[in-house]
Amino acid sequence: MRKRKNRNTVDKDKIEKQIDFHEKAIDYYITDYSIELLVQKVKVGEITIPEYQRKNIWDIPRKSKFIESVLIGLPIPFLFFWQDHKTGNMDVIDGAQRLTTLREFIEGELTLKKLEKLTDLNGCKYTDLYESRRKIFKNRPIRGVILSNKTDKEARLDLFERLNTGSVIAEPAEIRRGLLQGPFYSLVEELAQDKTFNKLAGISIQKQQKAEREEFITRFFAYADGLEEYKNEVRKFTFDYTDKMNEILQNTPNLADKYKNDFKTIMDFFQQKYPIGFRKGGKGVASRTRFEGMAISVYITYKEHPKILDKITHQDCVDVFESEEFIQIAGSDGANTKSKLWARLHYARDKFKEKYVK
Repeated sequence: MRKRKNRNTVDKDKIEKQIDFHEKAIDYYITDYSIELLVQKVKVGEITIPEYQRKNIWDIPRKSKFIESVLIGLPIPFLFFWQDHKTGNMDVIDGAQRLTTLREFIEGELTLKKLEKLTDLNGCKYTDLYESRRKIFKNRPIRGVILSNKTDKEARLDLFERLNTGSVIAEPAEIRRGLLQGPFYSLVEELAQDKTFNKLAGISIQKQQKAEREEFITRFFAYADGLEEYKNEVRKFTFDYTDKMNEILQNTPNLADKYKNDFKTIMDFFQQKYPIGFRKGGKGVASRTRFEGMAISVYITYKEHPKILDKITHQDCVDVFESEEFIQIAGSDGANTKSKLWARLHYARDKFKEKYVK
């Protein structure tokens, strides 16, 4: 009789190796800032809130409750910053909404509402407090954890995702926009405005605001350039790729034109050969997996056989992209495991090559 594996048996050495592999080398120090000083630093730009955190806005009752917590002396969670040693300025990693709320309250922009303890303050502003209470408020200390620029970008991203206390978590593309500005991401933002792409993908305004178009385009190039480094984690893969490509395009700016032309070539192909685009049946919004199975698969085909696009017909596209097999591949569970991703990216390529490459 086959022996069952004891579920209580664990490989401690294996666990230690995994912890060692993922352990972050983070250089930081802890300091206290008065609320008055923090607000002043935000106003003069010594503390900046990255773009990807600015849209995750607390509503007024939540802001009011936070101010109430400060007034009655409840502990305030640590703020996390990353400090650029060249300028001395700091980016907020976690605490953007707290800082914004403090600034709005002190500057008279916030009227308190729906307070449950300090009910007499409902409808009041900062100036409605006694001057002595305002001074006490401004002098309240808040502890900050300051990461040095020895802390790499990936660790900062990881910290933001794990520590963020906002009501809405930023999408990966929004975070890349904040942390990875550079020539490649500028190219991605430019291509996100491409009229043909927007017509084919039909991405909603709401998703556009969450940088969904930029997510599509980043994956378009990252996956087509090779999956050797992909390990079932899209966020890390696209983050590392964007960081690498920023540096490459910084050193070889002319390469951006090639990437731009490649993208437009593939969009023009679909406009001519399959104009209903990446949306199933030409309706609704394109899913990421369907876009990958269509646009990126054709791009991979084009990179391997540049002349093949002229041979592929509208009927070829119908036969491939409307087949039951493709629909299943483009909408399967576990979509981002490497095996499923590989199948999705190469399905159309294999079908087109089978017909036109001898």
